[in-house]
Amino acid sequence: MPINVRKLFKAHCGPGAVYLASELRQRGEHSTIAIKFEIVPEGRKFDLDGVLHQGETDEEQLENAVIKIAGIARNIRATLVNPDGKSVLHIDRLLS
Repeated sequence: MPINVRKLFKAHCGPGAVYLASELRQRGEHSTIAIKFEIVPEGRKFDLDGVLHQGETDEEQLENAVIKIAGIARNIRATLVNPDGKSVLHIDRLLS
């Protein structure tokens, strides 16, 4: 069963982000999923990608990468406030 990236992203990022698009990309030797989203009400657009590597199957790897990106999207305001890397991101789901 294919993963519905939009539905999975929305389920894990909360109401502060609007899903725009996604695509599978190749970065060097690594496969990645790139998700474009907008933070409301500021209207800032972001394009984040995650490497597909955690999980036993391709679907698990894709799902885990989308959940990580959704966790970042949910906490993006905190990340932008502390761009020095001292921000803490909380992801609710333990990844396989």
